[in-house]
Amino acid sequence: MTVDQGTQTTTGRPAPTRSPGRPWPRRAALLLTVVVGALPAACSSATPPATSATDGTFNSAVAAERSGNRALAVAEFLAVVKADPRNTFAWYDLGDIAGQAGQPTQAAADYGRALGIDPDYVPALFNLAVIETIGAPTTAARLYERAVRVEPGDADAHLNLGYVLKTLGDTSASEAQIATAVRQDPALASRVAVSPAGG
Repeated sequence: MTVDQGTQTTTGRPAPTRSPGRPWPRRAALLLTVVVGALPAACSSATPPATSATDGTFNSAVAAERSGNRALAVAEFLAVVKADPRNTFAWYDLGDIAGQAGQPTQAAADYGRALGIDPDYVPALFNLAVIETIGAPTTAARLYERAVRVEPGDADAHLNLGYVLKTLGDTSASEAQIATAVRQDPALASRVAVSPAGG
């Protein structure tokens, strides 16, 4: 089955700021260049966790990742989840690093762990849906549907859901999702206008 990728690739919106000791969920581009290019993760309205003993390690991991030292970032995030196995953000960040390193199976596993802790964590829902789009579009559609239930204003999730539904043959629902995306973010209209005809 060929998935209509349309023009799903976009530039991401700025990440929310993190205050020291209170890590906010990060939005990062999941790089699956062979599959779909760079897709933004959805914004999350999740409340940051309370300060804990792992905050210093978590912040060190974030700094290492931002500086390009992925090996150190992975080691630090693994130390966080060893000490706090229910740290949604650390599992998500591990998934993000794996995705950027071209390891979608590992990324999917890490996003799955984050969702096992917080089933409504939109960045993990979105990025896992990106991974599932090619091989399991029905699963991807369900993930995007969950994301838009949690964050109905997420235009990117509506748009990607529309493309997946189109692939699955649900033209009416596809058009409704794409129209919602464009209504929420009119800048998406140019991407919709250039999507492949009859795709």
